[in-house]
Amino acid sequence: MCKWQDNSPNWFNECSWADTSYPTWVYNHGTSGRGVTIYRYINYSSPIGACVTKGKQVTLAGSYLIGSHAWNC
Repeated sequence: MCKWQDNSPNWFNECSWADTSYPTWVYNHGTSGRGVTIYRYINYSSPIGACVTKGKQVTLAGSYLIGSHAWNC
C-alpha cells in the first residue's frame, strides 16, 4: 500500500511497487474533503474514471499501472 497527502506527479518515483504491480482499487482516506483524480501516466495525463470522493473506494480493472494523482475535484 502507498499513501499520499499531496499531489503526486510520478508514482513510479514515490511508491516501491508502482512500476511493477497493477493496483486493483483506490480508496480516498482524505482529510480535506477534496476528491482525488487518478491518472494512467505521470504528470497527470489520461485520467482514469471519475473523481474518487472522500471515504469512497473505486475498484480498478487491475490491468494497467497508475502514474500520478491529484487532489483536484
